[in-house]
Amino acid sequence: MERSLGRVVLWWLDLISPRLPMAAAFALIMASACSNDPGHQGYYLTGGNGGAAGGPGGAPGTGGDPGTGGVPGTGGDPGTGGDPGTGGDPGTGGDPGTGGDPGTGGDPGTGGDPGTGGDPGTGGDIETGGGAGGGDKVVVAWIELTPDSPHVVQNQAIQLTATAYDANDRPIHGLSVRWDTSDVNIARAYSTGRVGGVGPGTATIRATIEGMVAEVEVEVEEARVDRVFVFGGPYELNPGFTVKIPAVVVDRDGVVLQGRDMVWTSLNPSFATVDQTGVVTGVATGTATITVESGGVYGQTTVNVLPSLVQVVNGTSHSCALKGSGEVWCWGSNGYGQLGIGTTTGSAQSPVRVSGNQLYKAISAGDSHTCGITLSGEAWCWGNNGSYQLGRTSPSSSGTPALAAAGPFDSIVSANNFNCALTPQGNAWCWGYNSGDHELGDPNNSSSSATPLQVSAPVAGQSPLVFRELRGSGVYHTCGLTVADEVYCWGWNPYGQCGNGTTTSQARPVRAMQNASVLGLGYAQSCATNSAGVSYCWGQNSSGQLGNNSTTQQSTPAQISGGVSFTRFAGGESHTCGLDATGAAWCWGSNSNGQLGRTGANSNVPVQVAGNLRFRKIAARSSHTCAIGTDANVYCWGNNSSGQLGIGRTGNVDQPTQVVSF
Repeated sequence: MERSLGRVVLWWLDLISPRLPMAAAFALIMASACSNDPGHQGYYLTGGNGGAAGGPGGAPGTGGDPGTGGVPGTGGDPGTGGDPGTGGDPGTGGDPGTGGDPGTGGDPGTGGDPGTGGDPGTGGDIETGGGAGGGDKVVVAWIELTPDSPHVVQNQAIQLTATAYDANDRPIHGLSVRWDTSDVNIARAYSTGRVGGVGPGTATIRATIEGMVAEVEVEVEEARVDRVFVFGGPYELNPGFTVKIPAVVVDRDGVVLQGRDMVWTSLNPSFATVDQTGVVTGVATGTATITVESGGVYGQTTVNVLPSLVQVVNGTSHSCALKGSGEVWCWGSNGYGQLGIGTTTGSAQSPVRVSGNQLYKAISAGDSHTCGITLSGEAWCWGNNGSYQLGRTSPSSSGTPALAAAGPFDSIVSANNFNCALTPQGNAWCWGYNSGDHELGDPNNSSSSATPLQVSAPVAGQSPLVFRELRGSGVYHTCGLTVADEVYCWGWNPYGQCGNGTTTSQARPVRAMQNASVLGLGYAQSCATNSAGVSYCWGQNSSGQLGNNSTTQQSTPAQISGGVSFTRFAGGESHTCGLDATGAAWCWGSNSNGQLGRTGANSNVPVQVAGNLRFRKIAARSSHTCAIGTDANVYCWGNNSSGQLGIGRTGNVDQPTQVVSF
């Protein structure tokens, strides 16, 4: 009956609506038909019955409690409408409160003004696809970026956060954000909101959400120079000759800082000078210290200006020496043309000059081939080419030096049948023999290659390592010393010679040692000295070639017995040698051919080479050893079946014997 009456009254109100506001009419209907029913938005109160004022609306909430009835009013005066109820607390559309009980009893009077409807409850925080309590569509009104004044150092990164808000300043969660940068040469923006500093300057970072864009300026501060690395050294050259010394500047994380100014200085210009590109010119016999400065940080190396010899290298049955003039002289077996004299037969028991007009600044020797880096940085090779180690697919051997790789390169090392060369930037490239053991350091290639392949990074997606120097003489593995003083190795690894605790081949460089300063290799062993002067070896040890007083192989660095700190290493098939700080030579391992430089049996600890000579450089392979003395002469000892000792005859010797002058 009450609902029917409400419909009748509504029809009647439509007739008089020009004189009565619809809100008041609706309140009267509710007072007469459903004054105690819950409303659909907020609280509704009616005027007092008989003139009493309506009670206040109930407290707001999620479906708030109904308001209490008003106190009976006095007769005659019209009751005033109840105060409007407020909406429910924000939530997922709060239930509206109920109307207050009507006031009772005074004398009749005119009806009070009707109470107005309560404010509707507001919706909770907006989620993706959600709306306000009333179901409105999500609209991003503005975006807040934090931090609001970002600052990052070059080669570092910071995290930015973008928060979307609606028109009522309520956060909207779960929306995707697109990040952009105005200048990738200053700052890079990543999909996660990370911003990386690339170069000094200011760039604008933009965040876009549902078409709304917010921007913030990020300032990139130039990274401070932490260290200046000078590659190689000590350098050796003759008066009137030059050598370019490469150097890099790095930040605290070891990241190379490109484009930094470097100032070069020679502290001993009477022996050698240096220009501002790092090119050193020999002036007179002596030693010069060369420094390079960047950002207040210094690096340095030494240059020895010599009357004659710069380098000596050993193959399996031949040896070669590089003179300060850039000439290369070789001796021993020539069965594959490894002496470079234009033929592929015979042998030479004393040094012969390599043919051609090329002058070299570095050389290397493999099993039966030889390579050199010319003064212009090209790699030239000669000898055995069975695995493309000469940088071309034919012929199978050559007694004449020919271009193998254009480079430019600064240095080169050779294993049995492949080579690795170092660029002026410190990157390693290898060519020649390759197999499933990945001797060339490329995980995507297991075939021999006449074309140099860049040695990969330790982890896919990273930049290749920057090496200070490389060391060869291994049969099928190579190691390098990085600018961060870490030893990394790759290739064949059945004896643990890569030093990472495994005996599986390594397609990518793996770290064997940190804080290293000296590095050398043998057939299947590796050795290094750390920054504290402690010397270690690892790998094959069947003849005691690790020098740790045992014959057990080691897949991680094992300290050499005896406490001698070695400044240079060289290794053969089953022996190892080193120089101490005084230039004295020590050897350990097999002595089957006198390669330890003394009489007696094998030794699994270092023993000093006979003769009390002092040396500047040392080299070994197979079962013979050679070294450059402080008197600028070459001395060799060990196996001499093919004349590889260069002493003018065959026959093994067990102590250092001077090579015939050349």
